Amino acid sequence: MFAIPDLFHPKHQEFGNFVSKFNKKYESTEEYQYRLGVFQENMKKVKLLQENELGTATYGATEFADLTGNNIGFLLLKLQKLFH
Repeated sequence: MFAIPDLFHPKHQEFGNFVSKFNKKYESTEEYQYRLGVFQENMKKVKLLQENELGTATYGATEFADLTGNNIGFLLLKLQKLFH
């Protein structure tokens, strides 16, 4: 296992809560740092959506918040193959 960065550092606190809530596991420090960056970018998009929301939806971190659109597409293809 690798050394996990300080999850209580303000930069990592929200991500640390996410990792804990969804029981995320990463194989290396590099993967952790990459997923942290993806998560932070996704949360910027969430904030923008919330600021422009007209009261019809709720936005926030889901179990997929550390994934890119490509990652999600790949997972969907794998699921589709399992059920066909």
